[in-house]
Amino acid sequence: MSLPEYSLKNKKVVWFFLFVLLAGGALGFVTLGKKEDSTFVIKSASLVCTYPGATRLVHKITSESYYGLSKIMVELDPATGAAEIPQLWDELRRKVLNIQSRLPAGASPVTVADDFGDVYGIYYGLSVDGGFTWSELREWAQRIKTALVTVDGVQKVTLFGEQTPVVNVCQPCGARQLLDPPRIDREDHRPAEHDRQQRREAGRGARNTDFGGRGL
Repeated sequence: MSLPEYSLKNKKVVWFFLFVLLAGGALGFVTLGKKEDSTFVIKSASLVCTYPGATRLVHKITSESYYGLSKIMVELDPATGAAEIPQLWDELRRKVLNIQSRLPAGASPVTVADDFGDVYGIYYGLSVDGGFTWSELREWAQRIKTALVTVDGVQKVTLFGEQTPVVNVCQPCGARQLLDPPRIDREDHRPAEHDRQQRREAGRGARNTDFGGRGL
């Protein structure tokens, strides 16, 4: 049986489906929004600023802010030469240091990390048996670092494990004595100066003994 023949023999079924279609169309027309664009909230904003004097070496700057953390990624132009990059990062550090005082209260110092591609091929350890203070050991490490930087092929030398000088002052809770900072400073340097004086005297004694054996 074909569809036209079924429709002619079952008119009630055809009228039922026709009524359903008309009712659905009327209901959809009544509930259809009258505006061309539906109303919805966009939870984002765009800040745009023209800066004609900006350098062309900066390719893209991406800023991400979280709760208690702010991160800015600076990408240089891909055509920037490798020899120019260290100078550009130094200039970035100077500019960041200049605006450090204008940051909100409680903000930590801004850290510029530009050593993502650094590869340390050799590790050296500096240790002493005794007779040297931490300050003197750090001074020798700085000297070695200065000498290694001048070697051909060495791009960067970094010191790890440096000991920061700390002065701990313990005072009873009920005491009200005033501490003299210059006196503390003098007493703190006395042991180190005494050790250096003893080493110098021992060195002079050894030299005098050697020269005395030669008849000088």
